[in-house]
Amino acid sequence: MDEDDIKDVLRRALPDELPPGELDRSRLLRDGRRLRRRRRAVGLGGTGAAAVAAVAVAVGVAATQTGPDAHRSVPAGPRASVRATPSRTDTALPSPSKQQRLETDQQRVVRLTSAVKSVLGKLVPGASYSVRSYPAPTDEYPPLQLIQRQHTWYEGKALLTTAAGSGSVDIGIMPADGTDAAQVAGCGTPDEPPRYRKGTFACTTRYYNGLAVSVRTERNPNGARIVRVATRLDAATVVSVEVSNIDPNDAPAERLPPAPDPMAAEPVVSDDQAVAVATDPSLTLG
Repeated sequence: MDEDDIKDVLRRALPDELPPGELDRSRLLRDGRRLRRRRRAVGLGGTGAAAVAAVAVAVGVAATQTGPDAHRSVPAGPRASVRATPSRTDTALPSPSKQQRLETDQQRVVRLTSAVKSVLGKLVPGASYSVRSYPAPTDEYPPLQLIQRQHTWYEGKALLTTAAGSGSVDIGIMPADGTDAAQVAGCGTPDEPPRYRKGTFACTTRYYNGLAVSVRTERNPNGARIVRVATRLDAATVVSVEVSNIDPNDAPAERLPPAPDPMAAEPVVSDDQAVAVATDPSLTLG
């Protein structure tokens, strides 16, 4: 494109008369020549198109300027356009209402205690609960009130009485990746001794609601029976439920003592009920 072509573009793009100071054709022509020389100096092609583009942009800018006559505007060329580039900092932040609040230890104690009472209440309706002492130096807590042990796991105990008699229930909820959970979940070795003298020990694995549940059973000649079931409830939680027809606190302190006398023919919470408690999803640590 030669100089005559550039002039022709200017004549078609600009009106015959412009307000003083709004646009100088001679200056635009000089700017077009300067841009063409610069493009040639760096070895780029398309100088004619670049010159026309420079003129079109200059005309577009002039169209947005105000002169003495505020109501008059200069028509923009057909190629003048403005494109906004979106900012990367405009990303919307999540609403505070969607941010999950972490559960405190106290909130977890309250939630789990309520869940344990609800599950047992449905499985053993009409039962009454009384205090079962925790080992010293822990003070007594209300029946089935979960307490936090070593800042990691939770335990609740009670003596439960039905028309069939009385027995104990002991519920533990602990992190699945802890040492306690590894010792509780699953069956031990066949030679694992019972806790009372002359007792026998057995362990089997059941499957309930898609979960593997270990069922450990201890029997004594005097009729005492202790059953502990345990399962990995989810990726974060192991639950154990121990039921018996005795009060373990009645046993003497020496190693492998005689079992306490039974208070019922069988544990007042059956094996199946203990399994149902241990696998209830409401007992998750979350």
